[in-house]
Amino acid sequence: MLTLCLFALSSGPVHAERRIALLIGENAGDQTDAPLKYAEADAARMRDVLVRLGGVSETDAILVRGADAAEVRVWLQRLSERFAREGWTKADRLILYVSAHSAAGELHLRGTRFPLSELTAFLDTVPIGVALLVLDTCEAGLAVRSKGLEPLEQEAVQLARPTLTGRVIIASAGSQESAVESDDLGGSLFTHHFVTGLMGAADASHDGLVTLQEAYNYAFSRTVEGAATVRDAHQTPVFEMNLSGEGELVLAELKRGRAWLTFDVEAAGEWVLMSMNAGGSAARFDKSMGRAELALDPGTWRLRSRVRDHYLEDIVTLAEGAHVTVTTADLARWKVVPGGRKGSGPETALVLEGVVSSGAVGGLSILVGGGAEVSHAFDVAPGMGRPLLLGAVSEAIGRPSTQAFLEREFTLVIGGGWEFAFDHLRLRAGARGGIVAVRQEGAPATRLAVEPRLDALAGVSWVFSNGVRVDVVASGGGLLVRTDADRHLWAFGAAGAGVGYAW
Repeated sequence: MLTLCLFALSSGPVHAERRIALLIGENAGDQTDAPLKYAEADAARMRDVLVRLGGVSETDAILVRGADAAEVRVWLQRLSERFAREGWTKADRLILYVSAHSAAGELHLRGTRFPLSELTAFLDTVPIGVALLVLDTCEAGLAVRSKGLEPLEQEAVQLARPTLTGRVIIASAGSQESAVESDDLGGSLFTHHFVTGLMGAADASHDGLVTLQEAYNYAFSRTVEGAATVRDAHQTPVFEMNLSGEGELVLAELKRGRAWLTFDVEAAGEWVLMSMNAGGSAARFDKSMGRAELALDPGTWRLRSRVRDHYLEDIVTLAEGAHVTVTTADLARWKVVPGGRKGSGPETALVLEGVVSSGAVGGLSILVGGGAEVSHAFDVAPGMGRPLLLGAVSEAIGRPSTQAFLEREFTLVIGGGWEFAFDHLRLRAGARGGIVAVRQEGAPATRLAVEPRLDALAGVSWVFSNGVRVDVVASGGGLLVRTDADRHLWAFGAAGAGVGYAW
């Protein structure tokens, strides 16, 4: 898969420069290729970041999907004619992005072939000051070697004297390597990390500017690391440049964004940002030690970071033009769910609750009281349901309407059941057995008895992001009541509601 990108480059001083981008995405390849999933989406994401942060206007960021070789040549010819007609010079910048299949030095475009050498030749002929060519493709390193230059296969790109004019080629993979697409990221490894870096994740100097060196170094290390987790994959980006002059090569300026999110969290770590808006996007970035700032679209975002056996989470809303800062105190702490569990990892809860009950003898009004319940939901194979252990203790008090005594019932039960977890919602059902100690105080005499009890229950709970839990439960069953005259079963019902904590 290929992603070819020429980024807008700006120098430290402000110049009256023109910037134009041609972004081409093509998933199909030819008959020998398995269709790509994300080539065209990668082109759209690259266009978006160039418009938002790279200084390219909406009208000059041209997105073409599903192009074949003939259509690519048409677009390149149109650019050449426009440059000549409008008098473009070395003060101007060209951005070109192509995402498609590639092999043996050729792009595979909807059943046709397009030599990479035509792209490098095109760059040599246009009257543009600086062009940055980024190839995110299988065997992309061939475009570097085609000019007789040795690639720099290492992370650090040192630009002691950044330049204003010339050509730069970045290839996401070596000449004998494949470029990796990731279903988890929803795009190719290199392009995802390059785009995220331009959003601010690569701004190591924290000056609000993402330079060529910063963007490449950030994408390089994350691409190598990400490919190492894929079976039989090896991907090492390479770099080549031929530039002259003075100035700082800046690929993105965060001040151009529409909303900004600052992570005022000291610890380094990987963060996942998920847009909660309709049709929203996701981004994953590695934050270094100290503060970090990203330029994001306005809207609501969910932020998550893994910390050992827990993850940190916050939900923030960014208004147009807003700067929002997230600190450690803003982050809720959640236990990590094992992979494949769909949110149903082990969970223990303790709840204090109020109780109402029908009582163990006839003629009683409703008994009221309180108690505590503890439960533990086990982790099991993937799926929604999980086994549950239950235990509860409570005391309820009531007085019959026709007799002058006070009834106290102390209940101790244990049991099991099944729980279904749906994000924050918990539904459970089960059965419990235990004893009820009944004490009747007052005339004509104080009586004490212990009665066996068996009941079925159903409950619903809501667990908040900070672990606080609200429970409602209803149960019903029977007691084996023993009197001076006989033993008999007595039906009863009970309900409870309370607040507790889950971990």
